[in-house]
Amino acid sequence: MLNSIKTKEQLLLSVLITSLLAFIVGYIIGGWKIGGALSAICLLILLVAKNIWFSDKSNFLLRLSVVNIAVVVVGLTNSWLQPILLNLAKRFLPDLSIPDLNTSPVLYLFVLILVFIVFYFTQDRTVLGKEKETIIEIIQEPDFKDRFKMVCESLADDIRRVDKDTNWRGQYYTPLEAEVEFQDLNRRKKKIVKDLLAALKETKERLILVLGDPGAGKSVALRKLCLGLLTSKEVLKSYKIPIYINLKEWNSDREWTEDTPPTVDEIKGFVLENLKNRDIVTRDFFEDHFDKMYENGNLFFVFDSFDEIPAILGTSHDSLLIDEVSYVFTKFLKGARQPKAQGIIASREFRKPSDSFQSTLSLLIRPLSETNIISIFNRYGKINNEKVKELFRERPDLSNHARNPFTAALISEYIYRNQGSLPENLFLVYDSYVAGILNTSCREKMQRYKLQSDDIKNFMIDFGKVLFENSSLEIPINELRKQLSRHNFEEIVEILKFSRLCREGQGIDRVLSFSHRRFCEFFSVCNLLKEEKLNDKLMLDIPTDSLWRDTLVLYCMVAPRDKAIKIADFCWQIIDKSGSLLDQKSIHALRFLVDAFRGRKECIENFNKNLTKYILKNINKKNIFTTKFAVEALSLLDQDKIDEGTTHALSFGN
Repeated sequence: MLNSIKTKEQLLLSVLITSLLAFIVGYIIGGWKIGGALSAICLLILLVAKNIWFSDKSNFLLRLSVVNIAVVVVGLTNSWLQPILLNLAKRFLPDLSIPDLNTSPVLYLFVLILVFIVFYFTQDRTVLGKEKETIIEIIQEPDFKDRFKMVCESLADDIRRVDKDTNWRGQYYTPLEAEVEFQDLNRRKKKIVKDLLAALKETKERLILVLGDPGAGKSVALRKLCLGLLTSKEVLKSYKIPIYINLKEWNSDREWTEDTPPTVDEIKGFVLENLKNRDIVTRDFFEDHFDKMYENGNLFFVFDSFDEIPAILGTSHDSLLIDEVSYVFTKFLKGARQPKAQGIIASREFRKPSDSFQSTLSLLIRPLSETNIISIFNRYGKINNEKVKELFRERPDLSNHARNPFTAALISEYIYRNQGSLPENLFLVYDSYVAGILNTSCREKMQRYKLQSDDIKNFMIDFGKVLFENSSLEIPINELRKQLSRHNFEEIVEILKFSRLCREGQGIDRVLSFSHRRFCEFFSVCNLLKEEKLNDKLMLDIPTDSLWRDTLVLYCMVAPRDKAIKIADFCWQIIDKSGSLLDQKSIHALRFLVDAFRGRKECIENFNKNLTKYILKNINKKNIFTTKFAVEALSLLDQDKIDEGTTHALSFGN
């Protein structure tokens, strides 16, 4: 728990104080017999709670000494206990001369402060925690410390390379707020809002779940967490290595089903192979020590992109396969002997790990606040506050997208590149960004290889089509070469990596992917527009919130009117047929309408009146959940109905 850092110390002091009071009360009431009996009970309690004392061996003697000092001082200066202790001492040492000590409240306060300081500053404050038996004692290799430092430096360099390939910079990091759900000491679920990184650093929970939409900042925050730990002195205190693993790189050799899910050994094999393929330092180190470090809890696993594992990309959020995979990850992360071993899994909210993951701490990344959005926009220095106000006032569809850190950065860049004008839709934001990168940063390279920006863009559209048809987010470069025959294939791939629109993954089999999932969706939409066809099967991803749902959202912003209307009507049929806004398919369909048609209301005219009645009807005191979903959809209605629904919702006083 986030607030349980002091729990052990508080409990220990409470037991000691209670023991002392019990002895005093017992002695006053019934003399030595009662006092001794109560003391024996207290000693038994201390024996049962011995793990509290030994939670940190390195500070055990110091803590025990200061408690003994406190007990002696209180005993010798207390007006009740002083005569008893002095008489008891003279029975064994009759010639002992003991001065008469005066009671002093100031002395009590001093002792109390001393105890607090010792217990407070000797608690385990490392993010990664300390182990009972250090890995150095287990491995006993002369140059282990030097190799350990080298592998941490290598892993840190690897994270920096990923940040570079995805065009991310530390100075552009936006602090993210997360809604933290955890269990208190009574196993009751509680929620608080905290800074995401601070919450991750403070928690001592073993299994942690981080949730957020694509572009919400999950990957950036997790890499920043790992990089900060790898470059700090803390890893040398704890000898625990944070390992960042992107699960979208896990291409299994076999098909997974609910009856034949991956095994713990397969996860372990994938992780080890991923580490060994990074460079010679990590390969040699983990070949020698992976098993022992894993078993002793010296590896802090940070798994990113659970929802993008290739084997589960095409499944729905309630798939039995996801449930099985979630349980296997639990067994893998809890397989270490060390109780303080931790693991993080990050995912989008839908197609996330199921309850079988057994996480007692989940962090849901909240949308950016207006202050955060303004901060991102101001980094360009040429976007004035009046333009920001215009965005919030005139374009609620765009301001909603700006609550995502990735799209907020792209929108701000569009405004900067286009002399302050706002884009008509999100599709134009991506299109402008790609064109800007190719026509400026990549111009010299394209001239050297005698390529035009259209050549690069057409290649990316075809690349998006290949990924779309394969239901994947990456593909081996050799396989892509076969499917996209180009005489200048290598030159184009080099430009794509140089532009950071695409990146080459790790491993022996070179794989290529877009640097961000949103770019994959954009070029998939470009392909749909180019082919002028829409496979009706794609719409089935809407009520299940599956792989291409977000691609269709972007497509509806620019699709021909008849095709956009067809998709909108499909969503309304699902909602109307269900009749209940608590039905999962209805929720997904309604949210799709909000995301896709908030800025294109003319496409929902066929059912606008019925939708208005449906939304207003579901804003009621009886069910807070239907009210929440209905209020989220108010932006689809005419302005007078938005006012009516908002006023009605606010009248509940919730």
